[in-house]
Amino acid sequence: MFKTRGAGGVVKALEAEIRRLSHELSAALAVNESQRIALAAMEAQNAALSEKVRDLESRLKLNSQNSSKPPSTDGPEVNRGAQRGRGQGGKRLRGGQPGHASTARTPIQPEDADSQEDVVPERCERCDAALTGRDESPIGRPLYEIPPLTIRLTWYWLHRLRCAGCGHVTCGRAPDAVGKSLFGVRIHALLAVLVGRFRQSKRLAGELFEMIYGVPLPASTICDMEKRTSAALEVPVEEVRAHLARSDVVHADETSWRGPRAAQRPRGVLWRGPRAAQRPRGVLWRVAKNKAWLWLVATERVAYYWIDRRRS
Repeated sequence: MFKTRGAGGVVKALEAEIRRLSHELSAALAVNESQRIALAAMEAQNAALSEKVRDLESRLKLNSQNSSKPPSTDGPEVNRGAQRGRGQGGKRLRGGQPGHASTARTPIQPEDADSQEDVVPERCERCDAALTGRDESPIGRPLYEIPPLTIRLTWYWLHRLRCAGCGHVTCGRAPDAVGKSLFGVRIHALLAVLVGRFRQSKRLAGELFEMIYGVPLPASTICDMEKRTSAALEVPVEEVRAHLARSDVVHADETSWRGPRAAQRPRGVLWRGPRAAQRPRGVLWRVAKNKAWLWLVATERVAYYWIDRRRS
């Protein structure tokens, strides 16, 4: 009995020790978990700070020679004269600068030509004697040329036929016609590009058209062409806007835009701005005092331009 009571006391003591050690282990595990969480937070903070340091270091290397920063922001360590080249007065040399993208014309081959012709001389250019024979290895001489520019006038007789079934009268339609205009879709597109893209006045665009094709084109007719072209492009322009709205990443930029001085009145144009609810559809507003902003929103697939009086 004595030994049994002694063994029972030892067991109880061991059980108590085990419980104490279990409590200490649980506390140590809790401390370890909190330290692990703190270490993960410190590692994330360290990564963020390292990225910020790299960004700041890259910014410190920027100057007016390798970025869009103005020269007034350059520090004393920037030797602008040495970086600009060896031109007179420290200015850049003429022509392409080192590292610029090549703008050389793509090489062309004889297979790229629309036609090939042999040019065989008939008489000697020195003594005017007749020449015979054939050159087995002639010199290739590519030549680009514009074919004669002519305008084609087609007179369509539109027939009207009555349906024997329902009695409805259907009138034939002229192909490539734009409404009731005398000018087809290609002429509409050409004038829209001249006025909208290349910013030619309606008077100059009309003079150029008459000079090339011999057909007068008044400014009022060009205005009507702009309105028709704008209306025809309304659907694809809305599709572009919807695509940009769904895109995760878009690029936006603006630049100053100067137009003719005129009162603020709507004009039919090719591009439509985003504030269409505040303006007549398919038009832009001319800007008083000859100043506006050309905006661009683009992705890798599409680009959307509009002109606005506001910069923001």
